[in-house]
This record gives sequence, C-alpha cells and structure tokens, in this order.
Amino acid sequence: MEYAGAESYVVRLKENPDLKREINQVLPQLTFEMTGMKYDSDRKLASTGRRVTALNGNTSALYTQLNPVPYNLYFSLSIMTRNAEDAGRIIEQIVPYFTPDITTTITVIPQMQDSRQIPIVLDSVQIDNEYFGALSDVSQLIVWKLDFTMKAYFFGPVTSSGLIKEIILNFYGDVANGNIIANTGPAEVITIQPGVDANGNPTEYLANSIPLANIQPTANYGFIYSYSGLIPD
Repeated sequence: MEYAGAESYVVRLKENPDLKREINQVLPQLTFEMTGMKYDSDRKLASTGRRVTALNGNTSALYTQLNPVPYNLYFSLSIMTRNAEDAGRIIEQIVPYFTPDITTTITVIPQMQDSRQIPIVLDSVQIDNEYFGALSDVSQLIVWKLDFTMKAYFFGPVTSSGLIKEIILNFYGDVANGNIIANTGPAEVITIQPGVDANGNPTEYLANSIPLANIQPTANYGFIYSYSGLIPD
C-alpha cells in the first residue's frame, strides 16, 4: 500500500528506470490518494453553538469548543494486478463491507470526550485494462479504481474557562432624586448556588448540601437561594 495516484504509479511501472524489476514482481499493488474536499451544508450545525465538558478532576473549570464544520473528503483507491483473478480476490475483501457505506466510531477530541460516527461511502468502482511491451512479450496491467467519500468534520481550538458556581445579586433601595445614595449598602442580597446532597441528589436547602467546592460541574444539582435584608414576595 502506497500513497500515490494510480496514473503516476502506472507510468513508473511501465518505464521502470531504476527499479530494474519486472512488473510481475511488484504486483499486486494498492495505492490511494485524497482527491478533494467539499463543504457539506446538509450537516451544518449552528455556527455559535458549542460543546461543554468538565475537566477531569477539576471542579472549577470547563473545556469549551465551537461546533465542528462538516466537510466531505474524497479518496481514491487503486488496485493494480497482473491478472483478473488477483484483482477479484482483493475486491471481494473490500466491497462486501459497504452497503454502500460503512460507519466507524472514533474519538475525535479526547479532552472533549467527543466520539462520533463517521460514515465512509463507496461511490463507484471502475476497471481498466492496460497492455504494454513488445508484441512478442505483451504485459497486462489490470487497474481497479474505487472512489470513497468520508463524511468528516473539522474542529476549532479547545479552550478552558472558569466555572460559575455562585451568583450574588445586590439590590439598592436608598434612592434620592432617582439615584442611589452614595456610601450606602445594598438593601437586599440574593445568593444563588448549586445544591447536591451527600447521596448525589439535587437539593434546595443549604444545610443539606455538600460544600460548594466539592460539587462537580456535571452533577445533577438543585438551586439554593439565600436572602439577606428584605424578604421578597
């Protein structure tokens, strides 16, 4: 198996300037190459959407990444043999797995814990016979060409950001002429934080919750509201 175009490899076999070997000694041979790529609008995701996941062992930060961009990647596989029997034996080990696609699951971004199913579609199968050499010693080269489309994605950078676990809202009630009176404290303070009990269940009561620093970003938590000052309606 080599990364090369079929045409260039056929020319190399025909001219054979340096190998000093007969064609029968180097076949069968498989070569492949990427032939192009195209944006796939059918699989487009929201441009501003993002994935968020917790850092391993870190309760105060998250990994974030924008949605990937879908592209179709096109590949060509060439199978070169000296006779039809060899070609048939190779082809029959490939095409039965494509109906017309085969899907493989890969972990594309390990730190994002992102596993995706990537379809690879067999688009076409073509065959071409070539003959070369002197009339008294004609050599045959059978070339099968298989074209594939991989429904892939391109990903942007992964960034880490701090995790907000506590929100503090200050309400000022002392007002003169429509403005807050200087050097006065808030009339009311509301604190909002997640709550998880020792069994991992969500709770709305501060006394029942584990310490804030021990709550994992992926936990199933409730919301705890704490008030000081005026009691809201």
